[in-house]
Amino acid sequence: MPPKTYSKDKFLATAAAASVANIPAEFRQGVRPETVVEAEHAIGFEFVFEYEMQVPQLDGTHVPVKTFKAIPVVLVDSGVALVGSSKKEEEERVLRFIETNFVPNMILRTIKFEQNLLRKVADRYPDVAQVDVVPSTEKGIDKLSAVGIDVTGSHFWGEYEGDELLKVKAPLSDLPEPAMVGFKENGVVTLYERRLEFSQQVEALSYVASKILAPYSRELSVQLKLR
Repeated sequence: MPPKTYSKDKFLATAAAASVANIPAEFRQGVRPETVVEAEHAIGFEFVFEYEMQVPQLDGTHVPVKTFKAIPVVLVDSGVALVGSSKKEEEERVLRFIETNFVPNMILRTIKFEQNLLRKVADRYPDVAQVDVVPSTEKGIDKLSAVGIDVTGSHFWGEYEGDELLKVKAPLSDLPEPAMVGFKENGVVTLYERRLEFSQQVEALSYVASKILAPYSRELSVQLKLR
């Protein structure tokens, strides 16, 4: 998102106005109001939408039951929107919701992480716990993984550090709540600390977005314009 579109007060008001409790439709979608949290540089909430599913019965019939899906969202003042892991059509639904309510007249797109971001993570946090690479010297092998302590100081890294990276997982010690974080080349960021409350997750992701993803996104934007 363009950073200038972010306003914490405005976004909090928008989240309240877009509460699923305010929607009169048969199948509602919107912000789950009790999940809204406020961090120093971000807000977070669960986007929910209702749908109908067929539940099988013992007699062989199916009964339609209304249920819902919840997807966490974090909007950061550095211009990054993070959407919880979901199916492609669900992801598109969330993006359209954010566009309509928070950044009107703009089109959001997901980004993939090119090599420079993954390598920056490995360089910035040398105590890497896992790397996945596409080996150029091992014919017939699509991926090799190394998991352990100080992977980048190992013989494995010395042999394969120049090859294509698919994933880097490292303890981000400078986070407000130190956590193990993974970055995959398909654009997925994973927090491995399940003990973190949602508000702490928002804080951690806000830091990741501001310090790692936002600078990368600006670089990527320049690259796309040059191309």
